[in-house]
Amino acid sequence: MKKLCVKKISKKENEELYRSYKEDTRSRVRERSQIILFSNKGKTIKELVALFELTRQVICSLINNFNQYGVASLCDAQRSGCPEKLTDEAKKFVLKYLSKDSRSLNLILAELEDKFNIKISKRTLIRFIKKEKYVWKRMRKSLKNKRNEMAFKLFEIYLKTILKCEDEGFWDVYFFDEVTFNTIPSVPYAWIQKNENIELPSSKSRNISVLGFINRTNDFHPYIFECTVNSDVIIACIDDFIEKITKDTIVIIDNATTHTSIKFKDKIESWEDKGLYIIYLPTYSPELNIIEILWRFIKYKWIDLKAYQNYKSLIKEIERILINIGTKYTIDFKKESKKYC
Repeated sequence: MKKLCVKKISKKENEELYRSYKEDTRSRVRERSQIILFSNKGKTIKELVALFELTRQVICSLINNFNQYGVASLCDAQRSGCPEKLTDEAKKFVLKYLSKDSRSLNLILAELEDKFNIKISKRTLIRFIKKEKYVWKRMRKSLKNKRNEMAFKLFEIYLKTILKCEDEGFWDVYFFDEVTFNTIPSVPYAWIQKNENIELPSSKSRNISVLGFINRTNDFHPYIFECTVNSDVIIACIDDFIEKITKDTIVIIDNATTHTSIKFKDKIESWEDKGLYIIYLPTYSPELNIIEILWRFIKYKWIDLKAYQNYKSLIKEIERILINIGTKYTIDFKKESKKYC
């Protein structure tokens, strides 16, 4: 029996296949392009069946169609079905409405029926929205409207220069901040079976305050407190950290009141005499402090959800994570902070 394989592919066809595999928005077209490319490289039908978990009949049909019709065979043929209910005008209305209020689809459905006499299901509306490259995801709080955008952009350039000099060995750079934890959990996303919920234990407790210095290579120096954090506590942490530095060190911090008090600023000159220099971020610019990424990873990725059952287990879990940052737990800051790292 003659072995079934892809016909000889021209250079142009190969480029089209590769482009479809990499860029096409339709998952089926991407998969089919990849199958043809693999077949062209000598993969057997048996290997393709195992690799893509498709039947032999599907693979053979795909190759036969490609051999007969070329790249055009990768796309699904136009199918019969109900005519599209959303008119072009209605589509524009939906997209315009989403730009103003992206949460309530029921209101959009009501407006479509009222203004255009179009009645569709929520599922149909969601399908159209997804086709327009919208995704359902958590919104984020932002302080951008409060900050000076010019100061932010200038500091970005300044920070890049500071970090470049660190790479060349002129000094070390650490980012400092504090965060609080309690037994009210930060609610993360999770994979959950349909019609089921994951309920997290939640109760009010006193706060656990964590302060820390971290650099871009995950060298982390944490301090944990069960008391209120004021300027005296911050000063004590910096006084301790300064004993560990081995060269001139820059510490990037925000403009919290505990960092800008008279008591704190009175210490800056003595710290500089020991080789530690404080540089303040522009106001309302948490994106420029990479330690904010660390706090996010701890709260939403690393912390065991069972730790929220009581205050004692939460402290134990936080201590376990803090001790293992830089070894078991690491962050690729260059990937997470593409702006300046």
